[in-house]
Amino acid sequence: MALDKMVFKEDEVERLQTKMRQVSQDTNRLYLQLRGQTNNWGGIPLGSSAGFRFDTSSDTYQ
Repeated sequence: MALDKMVFKEDEVERLQTKMRQVSQDTNRLYLQLRGQTNNWGGIPLGSSAGFRFDTSSDTYQ
């Protein structure tokens, strides 16, 4: 079975590397935003104002 090699032009490699760096930066930025939000998050509100009740005996929402 022959193995084919992928060959990219130099400018295409640079374009793809730049795109990968941008995606990585965007992902890191999103992660930091979400982490900051979860640090201040008190959890799912339980009670009459939430519109549902969590049955702790069966671990199901009702």
